Amino acid sequence: MIHITETSDAVTLHCDTWEDFERAANKPKLNGGASDRTSSQLHDFFYFDTWEEAMDAFKVKGWPEGWDKIKESSNQIKDVGSMSLRFEPQFSDSGDEFDIGRFLEGENEHMITYRMEECGSPGQIYSIEYNPVASASFTPHELLMRGLVVLGLYDKIVRAGGSCEISLNFSVETDLRNGGKRMAIHITTPICSPDKPMSGERIAFALCNPDFFRRCILRVMEAHFSEDIRKAFRVGAYEVNGAGYGIPSGHKGISCEGGTFKVGAMVCYGKREDKWPQTPEEAAQEIDKLLSDGLQHSTNKAS
Repeated sequence: MIHITETSDAVTLHCDTWEDFERAANKPKLNGGASDRTSSQLHDFFYFDTWEEAMDAFKVKGWPEGWDKIKESSNQIKDVGSMSLRFEPQFSDSGDEFDIGRFLEGENEHMITYRMEECGSPGQIYSIEYNPVASASFTPHELLMRGLVVLGLYDKIVRAGGSCEISLNFSVETDLRNGGKRMAIHITTPICSPDKPMSGERIAFALCNPDFFRRCILRVMEAHFSEDIRKAFRVGAYEVNGAGYGIPSGHKGISCEGGTFKVGAMVCYGKREDKWPQTPEEAAQEIDKLLSDGLQHSTNKAS
């Protein structure tokens, strides 16, 4: 089901399933908009030239070319096989503490040294929240590298025996340069989970193709929100000169908070505040840092 909640300063649309989100994005727009403009009309703002091509990729084919690029880049990430921490004891004549049993039995190697190893935790589900918004100044390559961080996290968790889910957490705010009250739009939906996986081609479209948020999510905004909300975000009056449907908000950058991995909006206003991976090697470094920071605090949500 699709759930819409409006307050005085925010509107939230949540889809229970990915199929619900597909239906939400495929609904006819209410009052004009940019989602079905051609690339030439918006200065190559989109990846596909038409709305029909984008929807075909979104609902059926996915993005095979992007998936091939992701697989090629993923091969350059070293697989460290790391997940959660486990203490593996080693016995010797010196170490961190006594093993009283071995000492009483007369064993010379009665001292314990703890060595940390990283391994998967069966039954543990790790969450990745992904905000697909990006300022127009970011390149398609940078979008691909951000998606690589998400997929790299997912892959390493699964390879180590854990389970992983990816969810969409789209968030924008109104631009107050022309005055008015700040408002926010949030769109959330599950992308994939252990019991509902998606093909690599479709994951590539959702994580890395600009048309996912510049066409599909825009269509959700154009088709489901009230007239007041559409007016506040200029939905239906997208201008070729760049007046958009909101500015990136919510989580920015890459981090782990409370056991949830967050890969957020790519923001650039005049100067680059957040440094995003430019190469697969840099993406791998971000992944390893996230794993180190967050896996010990992940919540066990398995039954």
